[in-house]
Amino acid sequence: MTVKRRSGEETRAAILAATRRMFAEKGFDRATIRAIAAEAGCDPALVMRYFGSKRKLFFEAVDSPFESFPDAPTGSAGQLPEIAANLLEHWHRDKTFFGLLRAAASDEEAAALMREFFELRVRDHQPRVTGLPPDQAVCFGAMVVGVAFGREITRLPPLADMTSEELGAMIGKVFCACNPPQED
Repeated sequence: MTVKRRSGEETRAAILAATRRMFAEKGFDRATIRAIAAEAGCDPALVMRYFGSKRKLFFEAVDSPFESFPDAPTGSAGQLPEIAANLLEHWHRDKTFFGLLRAAASDEEAAALMREFFELRVRDHQPRVTGLPPDQAVCFGAMVVGVAFGREITRLPPLADMTSEELGAMIGKVFCACNPPQED
């Protein structure tokens, strides 16, 4: 029987797919390079050759709506419900982010990785995308992540039973009520 060899691109894609599954299932801290390599059908040394470290592998593997922040149009506070709903729906479908979020709650290395991810991929774009001042944009993002944690990880009722649109509308209303527009 002849085994078909994969190209470098196919192997890299298999590693990233395995990483996403492992992070979603086991979290960042319990997903090992060996387990990821086994699921991807390759040697752990190959994972390290392609990605260099678990941290770099995480940054490549996390499929996040934040990736589109540099290209996202300028938003406004009136769009906060839609922005929140889109983030919540993305995370509801792709659980990879929650593997890191779970780990960040109890592991300092994972928390540092979450901060680094935020600094490198999100922070500079958040005010423009949300239409909020920088401090409020960070607070809004924290609200969305907190609601997502309650919905997806602790499965708090009624959050666990609400749609992303319902939760987004609620977050937008609450945030705007607590942060009314400033008059010049």
